[in-house]
This record gives sequence, structure tokens and C-alpha cells, in this order.
Amino acid sequence: MKTIMITIAMVFAGHSCFSQNIPSLLNKAINSHLEGKYKKSNRFCNKIIGVDPENETALKLRAQNSNIIKNPNGKIEDYSISINFYKTKTKEALVMLGVSKLKLDNPKEALEHFNAAIKIDNKNPETYYYRAISKNLMNDKNGAIKDCNKALLFKSEHISALNLRGEIFFATGKINEAIQDFTKIISIDKTNILALNNRGKAFFSCGKVKEAIMDYNNAILINNKFPEIYYNRSIAKCELHEYEDAIIDLNRVAFLEPGNSDALNARGLAKMMIKDYYGAIDDFSCAIDRMPYEQDGYLNRGNLLMNLGKKNLAEIDLINASIKCE
Repeated sequence: MKTIMITIAMVFAGHSCFSQNIPSLLNKAINSHLEGKYKKSNRFCNKIIGVDPENETALKLRAQNSNIIKNPNGKIEDYSISINFYKTKTKEALVMLGVSKLKLDNPKEALEHFNAAIKIDNKNPETYYYRAISKNLMNDKNGAIKDCNKALLFKSEHISALNLRGEIFFATGKINEAIQDFTKIISIDKTNILALNNRGKAFFSCGKVKEAIMDYNNAILINNKFPEIYYNRSIAKCELHEYEDAIIDLNRVAFLEPGNSDALNARGLAKMMIKDYYGAIDDFSCAIDRMPYEQDGYLNRGNLLMNLGKKNLAEIDLINASIKCE
């Protein structure tokens, strides 16, 4: 009995001593986080939480670290784990819970957390923005726009809210409103590639092809590593019958994103327009090799083969196209 009592006393003494080190460990955890050493920060947090499971600061910090750290497979386990760290119902915890749920593709539960956070503080633009994302993912476009409006009421230059609202306007056919939002972003930040690309798409959709190309040009001048912008510009150039230039853009897409079947099909169609029929067949064939379950490659190659008088081969492709369509 005496031995047991001594052991228990030693354990409690050790626990008390370790508890006294919590402020020091917490300081190390925060400094490691600020230095970008998130795994090291988590090690300190783990030690604190092992002694004090309800330590709110350590729980929040470990959750933030886990949200930042990405495992090699790009999975979302860290986000799942981070959700379990939040045991308090502060506004910050609720918002972070909601963000974690969004990253887990669970907008419905995310919405509940953002609603709860807004009940605590109904003037925070970030919470309205995140709730707008949730509503948009749940196909509540009007609700999402209202939340974007709320975010912009409290922060008029909230670029993310402007972009989300612009994208929703574009998706629902309100092109002029979309252009206004993207234009405002560009007036705030002339280097915003996303807004330039989005406004380019909006311009193109309402027939302002040259304006669209100007936006794509400016975006590429800022950063020439985005295949989508080259692809969008190639489509606009085809609209102006500038097929050779469009092919150059699509070559760039193929370099940046090998195997992009949309770009291969688009390049094949552009080659058809300059009567490079066998080059077009090569592109359609590559598109089929890359994405054998898609209809476009078969349809494009089948139509071209039919025009070239290769009826038997064409019919095989057109049958395959009809099967893929079902």
C-alpha cells in the first residue's frame, strides 16, 4: 500500500510540474506556428492537451495547424481531425468548424455552424462570405447573393465576396451584373488573374470578344502558367477566325496540361478550319485515347472522316459517339 501511495504521489507531482510548463510550451507552439513550422507547433500542442485536454488556445492552434498541413496524398484527414479539437462554442471556433466542414464537402453542416456564429456576431463579413459559399453549394443562389451583399455591406472591398457574387451572377445569366463585380475587383487589384479571366468569360458570353481577349492577354502577362486562360483565349480567337493563333494557344495548353481532352478537341476543330485534316484527326484520336468515355472525340473524328469520304470508319466513330451520349 505504501508503495502504491508513493507512486501516486510521484505521478501527481509530475503532473503538477508539467502543468507549470504549459505557458512555456504554449509560447513555443505559437512561435513555431508563426514561423510556419506547423508540425513542430502541433507537437507542443499535443503535450499541452495531454495534460490539459480543455486548453482552448492549444486546441484552436492545433486545429489551425491541421487545416494548413496537407498530407502527401492530398487527403482531408487533417480537416476531420481538426473538427474534433473544437470543444468550445466561440464565434472563431464555430467559423473554423464551418470551414472544416466545407473542406469535407459538407455544406449543410457548415451552414449550421456559420448560422450559429452569426447569432454571436452578425457584423463579421468573413462569416457571411463563408455562409454564402455553403448556400451556393446547396444551390441556394439567391441566399448566397444576399450573404455576399451582407459581407460587402461590412467590407465594401471584400474581393472574395465580389468574385463569388460575380460568378453566381454569371451562372444565372446576369452578365452585366457579373461584369460589374469583376470590374470592381480589377479596380481594387489590377493583378487579380481570377477576376480578369472571369470578366473575359463574361465579355465573351455577351459577344464582346475583343474585350474578352484583352482581359485574357492581361491575365497571361501577369502569369503565363494557367492553361484555362490560354484555352479561353483560343476559343475567343476562333470566334474571330484567327485559327492559327488559336492553335498556338492550344499548343500552350497541351504543354502546361498534357492530355487535356477539351484542348485536344478544340485544336482539332481549329486545324479543320485551316484544312489540316490529318492533324485534326490526330488530335481527335489523342482526345479519345485520353478520355475514351467522352463523346466529343468520337463525334468530331466521325464527322471529319465522313467529310473525307471514309464512311465505314466514320460510322464506327459515330456509333461510339451515340453510345457515349446515352
